[in-house]
Amino acid sequence: MDIIQRENKYFLQLANGEMELTEQQVKRRVERGDKLHEYLQKLEQREPEVPKKETEPKSAQTFITSGKYFDNLIKEFEQIYLTSDDKAEAERKLLQFCHNAISKLHLDRKNPKTDHVVIDYYILSWSRLVSFVQGLANREPEPIVATQPAPQAAEAVVVSKPLNLLRQMLILQLLQADGLFPISDALQGVSQGDILSIVSGVLDTDKASIEDAMAQSSAILLKRGITLQNREERLALLEELDEYFEKLPYSNIVSRLKLLIKIYREQT
Repeated sequence: MDIIQRENKYFLQLANGEMELTEQQVKRRVERGDKLHEYLQKLEQREPEVPKKETEPKSAQTFITSGKYFDNLIKEFEQIYLTSDDKAEAERKLLQFCHNAISKLHLDRKNPKTDHVVIDYYILSWSRLVSFVQGLANREPEPIVATQPAPQAAEAVVVSKPLNLLRQMLILQLLQADGLFPISDALQGVSQGDILSIVSGVLDTDKASIEDAMAQSSAILLKRGITLQNREERLALLEELDEYFEKLPYSNIVSRLKLLIKIYREQT
């Protein structure tokens, strides 16, 4: 709005007329106008701020797929189980929690717009939690540390880990065969190295051990190299997995396990 001077008086020009101002009012308006003009000039001269590059991912999905989410859940589930007075009830509730999550993921997977690879990773991770919870009840008390441990006890510790890894790998390969976990696919740019990295991250095991477990698991599922010495061990693993998958909605996997068990039992 303009101010004009007429006959030593000041008038503010308005849309519907004019309003007389005193000399002090005019000075204040001019001062405010100068300050506003100065502020606008500073804004024009200021360089635009460059957004800071995020050095670490912040999204919830990135946190979950990093494995930290499920690692934290394992610690929390273990604490809940160990501090519970009714451990059987605690195990039931923890397993139900996992099964509910897996069931919801299977529903989400039916939507063609969802990322099936990510969902498969979640399903596998929840299955890992199921396996962990089931193992809590069978966990033996921690041995008392001795200066000279017995050789038999040391040997048992060494043997238990590969057997457990083999069991986990069998679960993975059965899921792969049923299309529930990603496999290498050259057309989609997924290499076997990518699958090794995923499995290594999920099972928290080095790639060399994963490759060895894969070879052993494939031999069991493809009925290769059956001997009198390994037949009973393989059969026991398959029967354990059959009981495990009977509780889950994987009818194709259950049918394959039952057929494998039948074949192994008929081996002489």
